[in-house]
Amino acid sequence: MKKGLVIALSIIGAAVIGLGITVAVELGLNKGTLNLMLRNATAFDRDIPIPEWQGKTYEKIPYSRVSENDYLDIYVPEREDGEKPPLYVMIHGGGFLEGTSQSRQAKLMYQDMRAAGYACASINYRLSDEATYPACIEDCKAAIKFLKAHADEYGYDCSKIAVWGESAGGYLAAMMATTANDEFSSLPYIGESESNPVTAEVGALVDFYGIIDFDKYTPDFKDLGYPRWLLNMVGSNDASEESNMTHRFLNANVYDFNEDKLREISASRHLDETWNRPDFKAYISHGDIDITVPYRQSERLRDAFVQKIGEENVTFRLEKGWKHADDRFYTHESLEPVREFLKSFYGR
Repeated sequence: MKKGLVIALSIIGAAVIGLGITVAVELGLNKGTLNLMLRNATAFDRDIPIPEWQGKTYEKIPYSRVSENDYLDIYVPEREDGEKPPLYVMIHGGGFLEGTSQSRQAKLMYQDMRAAGYACASINYRLSDEATYPACIEDCKAAIKFLKAHADEYGYDCSKIAVWGESAGGYLAAMMATTANDEFSSLPYIGESESNPVTAEVGALVDFYGIIDFDKYTPDFKDLGYPRWLLNMVGSNDASEESNMTHRFLNANVYDFNEDKLREISASRHLDETWNRPDFKAYISHGDIDITVPYRQSERLRDAFVQKIGEENVTFRLEKGWKHADDRFYTHESLEPVREFLKSFYGR
């Protein structure tokens, strides 16, 4: 057989296979593991344009002296009415092992929201290879206090603050929302003054596919019927294994923790009888084919919030066919419900 014919047949064969996979995915054939793999494989990045905006940019502003990685990026849009824009805080993901304040998802979020008229602050924090739990939680608390203390200097309104996070950042954002002000607050921020104290309290949470309860990470996947070999292949291995992000973040086996320790590290468990903030609002979103963080984590956080503040104050979206950190979370159209949520929270 001539070489040219072989090449042509190979191209045709590849096209037929590709078409078959596409049809299978679109029609929902090959239910189960194969369907899950195909949908994750075809959830590709999108070309999301950067919206135009006018305002001031402040990058790599240190908020503590403990690490060179403790810094903020702040974007303050100009407003025609002359009012100070409300502050929206971002916390990037990366499994506590990677990522920065300029990670792709953080950028897509603040680029859209600063164009919508919100001042945006993206937090950089210490990762697990530098300092394990609870360092990054303490960093985020110090960063929020710094942002409140320096609101007049940078020109935004911090009377109400919503905090967003994705994946590991979703956990950190949820911990900002559910822990008491005196918890994880031992790290001083730059310029801290006893005569002018500020709190790390926030008024609203936007959580994208965050890990919430580390001890339920593996059981949640088992409940969903996701095979162990698939999770190991993508790095979502058992939380007891030293290579797992949970073990590396906690520097311990979570299954060795008692109930008091589990409450300490869990965002949902903090929503107990001691948490009393009836005006709080929460927005939670997760993809239903996520093989990095099981969507049961978000459902559990939703249920805990509903019990404390009522269904009217909780928005929950389970996005069909979306994977972990899917670009479809961040298109201008997909972020419309988030903008509406923030408009309702801030009142503007």
